[in-house]
Amino acid sequence: AGQPTREHVTIMLHFNAHNPNTIGLTNVFVNYTLYAHGKKFLQGQDVALKLAPNGDTAIEVPATIVYADMARVIGPTARTILEGAKTLPVTADVTIYGKPTVYNEVEAGALFSFSYSTSKIIDVPIPPEEFGLFC
Repeated sequence: AGQPTREHVTIMLHFNAHNPNTIGLTNVFVNYTLYAHGKKFLQGQDVALKLAPNGDTAIEVPATIVYADMARVIGPTARTILEGAKTLPVTADVTIYGKPTVYNEVEAGALFSFSYSTSKIIDVPIPPEEFGLFC
Protein backbone atom coordinates (compact mmCIF):
# COMPACT_ATOMS: atom_id res chain seq x y z
CA ALA A 1 0.00 0.00 0.00
CA GLY A 2 1.03 3.54 -0.62
CA GLN A 3 1.49 6.15 2.04
CA PRO A 4 -2.00 7.23 3.21
CA THR A 5 -2.96 10.90 3.15
CA ARG A 6 -5.92 12.59 4.83
CA GLU A 7 -7.93 12.10 1.62
CA HIS A 8 -6.92 8.73 0.17
CA VAL A 9 -4.68 5.68 0.09
CA THR A 10 -3.47 3.66 -2.89
CA ILE A 11 -3.41 -0.10 -2.55
CA MET A 12 -2.12 -2.75 -4.96
CA LEU A 13 -4.40 -5.48 -6.28
CA HIS A 14 -2.60 -8.57 -7.56
CA PHE A 15 -3.87 -10.72 -10.43
CA ASN A 16 -2.44 -13.44 -12.60
CA ALA A 17 -3.16 -13.67 -16.35
CA HIS A 18 -2.40 -16.69 -18.49
CA ASN A 19 -1.51 -16.19 -22.16
CA PRO A 20 -1.21 -19.48 -24.07
CA ASN A 21 -0.30 -17.68 -27.32
CA THR A 22 3.16 -17.44 -28.84
CA ILE A 23 2.91 -13.64 -28.99
CA GLY A 24 2.90 -11.17 -26.11
CA LEU A 25 1.08 -7.85 -25.82
CA THR A 26 2.20 -4.41 -24.55
CA ASN A 27 0.98 -0.77 -24.72
CA VAL A 28 -2.54 -1.53 -23.47
CA PHE A 29 -4.02 0.38 -20.52
CA VAL A 30 -7.09 0.21 -18.28
CA ASN A 31 -9.13 2.81 -16.41
CA TYR A 32 -11.75 1.56 -13.98
CA THR A 33 -14.21 2.78 -11.36
CA LEU A 34 -16.20 0.57 -8.98
CA TYR A 35 -19.56 1.58 -7.49
CA ALA A 36 -21.71 0.08 -4.73
CA HIS A 37 -25.20 1.42 -4.10
CA GLY A 38 -24.59 3.90 -6.91
CA LYS A 39 -21.63 5.44 -5.11
CA LYS A 40 -17.99 5.33 -6.25
CA PHE A 41 -15.63 3.56 -3.86
CA LEU A 42 -12.57 2.43 -5.84
CA GLN A 43 -10.78 3.61 -8.96
CA GLY A 44 -7.63 3.29 -10.98
CA GLN A 45 -6.35 5.10 -14.06
CA ASP A 46 -3.84 4.38 -16.81
CA VAL A 47 -3.00 0.90 -15.47
CA ALA A 48 -0.51 -0.67 -17.89
CA LEU A 49 -1.16 -4.24 -18.99
CA LYS A 50 1.53 -6.46 -20.46
CA LEU A 51 1.02 -10.12 -21.26
CA ALA A 52 4.08 -12.27 -21.78
CA PRO A 53 3.88 -14.97 -24.47
CA ASN A 54 3.42 -18.63 -23.55
CA GLY A 55 2.77 -18.35 -19.85
CA ASP A 56 1.60 -16.51 -16.79
CA THR A 57 1.99 -12.82 -16.08
CA ALA A 58 1.65 -11.25 -12.63
CA ILE A 59 -0.33 -8.03 -12.92
CA GLU A 60 -0.26 -5.35 -10.22
CA VAL A 61 -3.16 -2.90 -10.37
CA PRO A 62 -2.97 0.26 -8.25
CA ALA A 63 -6.35 1.16 -6.74
CA THR A 64 -7.05 4.49 -5.07
CA ILE A 65 -9.46 4.44 -2.13
CA VAL A 66 -10.82 7.92 -1.44
CA TYR A 67 -11.97 7.95 2.19
CA ALA A 68 -14.94 10.27 1.53
CA ASP A 69 -16.13 7.94 -1.25
CA MET A 70 -15.76 4.88 0.97
CA ALA A 71 -17.69 6.53 3.82
CA ARG A 72 -20.71 7.04 1.52
CA VAL A 73 -20.76 3.30 0.74
CA ILE A 74 -20.22 1.81 4.22
CA GLY A 75 -23.72 2.49 5.63
CA PRO A 76 -25.73 1.09 2.69
CA THR A 77 -23.35 -1.89 2.41
CA ALA A 78 -23.70 -2.73 6.13
CA ARG A 79 -27.50 -2.51 5.77
CA THR A 80 -27.40 -4.92 2.80
CA ILE A 81 -25.35 -7.42 4.81
CA LEU A 82 -27.52 -7.14 7.93
CA GLU A 83 -30.62 -7.72 5.81
CA GLY A 84 -29.18 -11.13 4.92
CA ALA A 85 -28.12 -10.57 1.32
CA LYS A 86 -25.83 -13.26 -0.10
CA THR A 87 -24.14 -10.89 -2.58
CA LEU A 88 -23.36 -7.21 -2.97
CA PRO A 89 -23.92 -5.84 -6.47
CA VAL A 90 -20.91 -3.80 -7.57
CA THR A 91 -20.92 -1.88 -10.84
CA ALA A 92 -17.60 -1.83 -12.70
CA ASP A 93 -17.08 0.83 -15.37
CA VAL A 94 -13.99 -0.16 -17.36
CA THR A 95 -12.19 1.38 -20.33
CA ILE A 96 -9.42 -0.54 -22.09
CA TYR A 97 -7.37 1.46 -24.59
CA GLY A 98 -4.04 1.73 -26.29
CA LYS A 99 -2.01 1.09 -29.39
CA PRO A 100 -1.01 -2.49 -28.74
CA THR A 101 2.31 -3.92 -29.71
CA VAL A 102 2.53 -7.66 -30.24
CA TYR A 103 5.88 -9.37 -29.88
CA ASN A 104 7.67 -12.68 -29.70
CA GLU A 105 11.32 -13.72 -29.47
CA VAL A 106 12.02 -12.62 -33.06
CA GLU A 107 9.95 -9.53 -33.87
CA ALA A 108 7.53 -6.87 -32.65
CA GLY A 109 4.95 -4.72 -34.35
CA ALA A 110 2.37 -2.09 -33.43
CA LEU A 111 -1.30 -2.54 -34.21
CA PHE A 112 -4.10 0.02 -34.56
CA SER A 113 -5.21 2.33 -31.73
CA PHE A 114 -8.41 1.38 -29.94
CA SER A 115 -10.63 2.27 -26.99
CA TYR A 116 -13.35 0.03 -25.58
CA SER A 117 -15.62 0.92 -22.65
CA THR A 118 -18.05 -1.32 -20.82
CA SER A 119 -20.07 -1.39 -17.64
CA LYS A 120 -20.90 -4.58 -15.79
CA ILE A 121 -22.62 -5.48 -12.54
CA ILE A 122 -20.66 -8.02 -10.52
CA ASP A 123 -22.36 -9.86 -7.66
CA VAL A 124 -19.64 -9.98 -4.99
CA PRO A 125 -20.29 -12.83 -2.52
CA ILE A 126 -20.78 -11.80 1.10
CA PRO A 127 -19.05 -14.22 3.48
CA PRO A 128 -21.34 -16.30 5.69
CA GLU A 129 -21.68 -15.41 9.37
CA GLU A 130 -19.37 -18.21 10.42
CA PHE A 131 -16.47 -16.25 8.86
CA GLY A 132 -16.89 -13.71 11.68
CA LEU A 133 -17.41 -10.62 9.52
CA PHE A 134 -19.00 -8.68 12.39
CA CYS A 135 -17.20 -10.18 15.42
